[in-house]
Amino acid sequence: MKKKNTFSTNKLVMAALLSALAYILMFVGRVPMIAFLKYDPKDVIIMFGGIIFGPAMTILISLVVSIIEFMTVSGDGIIGLFMNVLSTISFVTVATIIYKRTNTLKGLISGLIVGGLLTTLVMVAWNYIVTPWFLDISREAVVPMLLPIITPFNLIKSVINSTIIILLYQPVSRAMRTNKIETENQTHTGYIILISIITLISSVILVNIINNL
Repeated sequence: MKKKNTFSTNKLVMAALLSALAYILMFVGRVPMIAFLKYDPKDVIIMFGGIIFGPAMTILISLVVSIIEFMTVSGDGIIGLFMNVLSTISFVTVATIIYKRTNTLKGLISGLIVGGLLTTLVMVAWNYIVTPWFLDISREAVVPMLLPIITPFNLIKSVINSTIIILLYQPVSRAMRTNKIETENQTHTGYIILISIITLISSVILVNIINNL
């Protein structure tokens, strides 16, 4: 029992450290890209949290960093907080789940590809819902923004983050082996259900968008 408590404490300390690092990267690495959309590299750190500790860690760090960002530097309000968490879950958590099936570079690349495509689908769908509130415009005015703005932004963001993660994977893996850090393999059923619900809702929204074109 004592060992379990110690491990839990160490895990929380690591979550706090990764959250702090992700926040710093977000703060110094925010770059305006297209229209009102900004790129930041915090998902890189969150992904390595997932590689070491599993999908639950990606959700925890995403929540912590997004809430602190909401309270400090973000001007996007509660909508920005929601979209930040949704973006990370659909990209990093999915990539982590797929990676954990093999714990190899090939599995990581597969996970990042699937996560990148899914987060693009999810963010296109949910921007259709929330952007009218965020920009105070009609939903009809949002539709022309989806393909030329929202879609390429999320694809570019995913490619940049995926490239950085892949480049850092081997050095991080060697450091983990050197320091005898063991990765965790968890049961992913609950996370798969969560992702499935997000994907289903997003797909329904996309069908509605297509029907209204």
